[in-house]
Amino acid sequence: MLKANRLETAYRGKNMKSYRMAVDIIMIAMVVAFPSILLVEGNDLSQSDYEEYILNFIGAASYQLPEPPSTLSSLLMSSPNLTMGALRNWAYNNMVSTTRNLLDADQSGNKEQIDYYNDQLDRWQAVYSCLNGDCGHMQQLESGPRTEQAGTEQGTSAATPSTGKLAANGTSYQKGALLIGPVSIPADWTDPQDILFLDQGRPYIIVGEGTCSLWDNPPEPDGVDSCFVYAKWRIGDVPQIWGQMELTDPSVHLSDLIERNTGKQTEYNPSHVYEAAVFGEGKMLKARVFDGGGYSDNHGELKISVYQAI
Repeated sequence: MLKANRLETAYRGKNMKSYRMAVDIIMIAMVVAFPSILLVEGNDLSQSDYEEYILNFIGAASYQLPEPPSTLSSLLMSSPNLTMGALRNWAYNNMVSTTRNLLDADQSGNKEQIDYYNDQLDRWQAVYSCLNGDCGHMQQLESGPRTEQAGTEQGTSAATPSTGKLAANGTSYQKGALLIGPVSIPADWTDPQDILFLDQGRPYIIVGEGTCSLWDNPPEPDGVDSCFVYAKWRIGDVPQIWGQMELTDPSVHLSDLIERNTGKQTEYNPSHVYEAAVFGEGKMLKARVFDGGGYSDNHGELKISVYQAI
């Protein structure tokens, strides 16, 4: 009987040991599997993984995304903040490089290369905008082949950059790829409107355009643009600088920014389009129509666009 009890105890001990070994194996398997689960969900992807997906998108190549994101745009929007910031910087540099290639192709007159780099630039713009929170154009590109080159959410298209140059901090810049715009800024909105995140120390070109009114039932429609008041019933025949387009981060009126670029007062433009180079402050650029006399009687809107400065 004693021998039987000892055998039973030994048997139970072996079973307990086997049970504990089984639990240990399961725990080890879970530890090994958990990173794989995160990887599938896109939470443990490295920056190079994201870059590979983006490059496939730029080249219009087929690629397999990790689950559960169904689109690259949704995967980018769910990426960690540090990774997104690094990708934003990487995408911007690629846009600059592609823009230069496009300018070279345009100068050589090679239509095949122009079309190729235009398409590449359009896709880089879409990626960069998505990394800044606006994935509308990228989602359009992801939805299927395009019969014509699609524009941004505001209805513009990726065209050959202009060659007009601006100077800031002793350096000459010209417009590269359109990053966002034209964005409408209603004249009766009192709070600055978010436009685009500007990376610290990076140059950009701001374009203000359009006209609006700061008065209720004026004798003439409109009367002011981004920099000047030109309503003759208000100031006579000579337009005056009023600085209606006010930027935040950096905090400056567009008219003052132009003066800093050129070293002289802003000149009135009958087409109501004004451009200036600005350096990012690592913050969201904001803009509004400035009116020191109240906003309830304002009408119309101004528009702002942001371009690469190269």
